[in-house]
Amino acid sequence: MPELDSSSRARALRVIIRRLPPGTIPVGGGVCALALASYVYLAIAGRTLSVDAMAGLSVLWSLAFSVGTGLFLPLEQELTRVVAARRARGEGVKPLALRGVRISASLLLLCLAGLGLFSGPLARLLFRGDRSLVWALGAALAGLSVVHITRGLLAGSGHFRAYGAQLGIDSVLRVILALVLSLAGLTSPLPFALLLSLAPLASVAAGIATTLRTARPGPPARPTELRKGLAPLTFSTLLGQVLPNAPVVLAELMTAASMKGSGSSLTAALLSAMIIVRLPIFAVASVQPSVLSVLSRAYALGNRASFRRQLLGATAGAILLGAAGLLLSGGLGPWLATTLFHTPRVLGNADFAVLALGTAGLLLALILSQGQLAMNRQTAQGVAWAVGAAVFVALALLPGSVMERLEASYAGGCWAVALVLALGIVRHLRRQPVWTPAAVSVAEAGTVTV
Repeated sequence: MPELDSSSRARALRVIIRRLPPGTIPVGGGVCALALASYVYLAIAGRTLSVDAMAGLSVLWSLAFSVGTGLFLPLEQELTRVVAARRARGEGVKPLALRGVRISASLLLLCLAGLGLFSGPLARLLFRGDRSLVWALGAALAGLSVVHITRGLLAGSGHFRAYGAQLGIDSVLRVILALVLSLAGLTSPLPFALLLSLAPLASVAAGIATTLRTARPGPPARPTELRKGLAPLTFSTLLGQVLPNAPVVLAELMTAASMKGSGSSLTAALLSAMIIVRLPIFAVASVQPSVLSVLSRAYALGNRASFRRQLLGATAGAILLGAAGLLLSGGLGPWLATTLFHTPRVLGNADFAVLALGTAGLLLALILSQGQLAMNRQTAQGVAWAVGAAVFVALALLPGSVMERLEASYAGGCWAVALVLALGIVRHLRRQPVWTPAAVSVAEAGTVTV
């Protein structure tokens, strides 16, 4: 009988795996590996660097993955969509790939020009006068600009194993090289910061052959291909990345002038806390492509019942995940921060609980954003994130201690985004007439977001 139960479970598992959207396992595995590598990397850095040095790396980390991901992830998503549409029509994607490279290079040059122009004030305000970290930030942005272009080509072409392998190589290199730096006794934050560009660029180089094979010659890129919807999507994604990373940067800005020593401790401790409370985000990130694909297909085919059912199911999952994160962070947050990252114990259980509550709202907002994208409502999505950013700034300017203001602004901003997105979706569905498959043209169905 136990053998029968084991066999039944194995068959059920195989059925579940077959029903997953293509690429869920390799991409999800790669995302989880990169998340784990990020934790290990920061743990090694936290145990190697001084408090001040770790504070500088914390600010650089937050800026790189808020600005860099906010600018270049939308390009990856749009490139994935249009490459998949061309692939479905049997067309080559080389013109689109070249257009994507030009857009990415232009964004990177703008960032580097800004860093060069304001390197002095940035170094003084954010990195305690260390200009080398400003240029390390530029190098990290360069790495992200390259890696997101290649991921868009790989995902759109269906090379999910190569996509996952790229994430895995990045993960392994980040951990191994950080360990080498630690064993070598290096105490400067610069070498650790440069790993944020070296590891992703090496992962791109390792899979460049597969990436180049995807860029077959094809018809010229149409004016609307890749560019349509990119600006509002970039705006909303940038705000979506800045919102969860801004507390670390603001902590350094608010405390650097008035209490330098404790300011460094707060900055490093807050980064550790934000990493712990945002752990559920990696789980959501691994299923976002699948959720977006399913919702987009249901919307394009006019299946209103399926759209609502899938969105409600994903929303319920996000709520449960947020609740689990709240219990874990509120109960074990301070212990995890000091044990894993060796940061000063300046935050208590209540601080972690409030930050985890904000992350619960952020999880809900990320899922609801996929619903807005599936309905081609990029502008409405951008408005929601703009409202959240305004709430964040307004709460941060209120009187009170630095930590109280940062906690309130993070939680309030995240839940404001989720509320506006939810109200927008409900309002749009009530106004939308009953959908029928005939209302969707063949061309529109062939360019569903994936």
